[in-house]
Amino acid sequence: MQNIDIKERKSMKSIYSNHKKAVMGALKAGIASYFWYYNSMRLHQVLDYAVPDDMYQSFRSEKLDRNIAA
Repeated sequence: MQNIDIKERKSMKSIYSNHKKAVMGALKAGIASYFWYYNSMRLHQVLDYAVPDDMYQSFRSEKLDRNIAA
């Protein structure tokens, strides 16, 4: 094993830590982007080729209408 002084070891840890944060940030952004696409843009056969967000909004407005009528 190579001799690495304390300062160098600390800087290597900070580089790893910063890299890890950047990677996690990119992963979170990628997952958020995919969920947005999946729920807002992608047509679903089981929903009769509708978008889940549109279906959710229609169910929500129907529930609100029923509550107002009651």
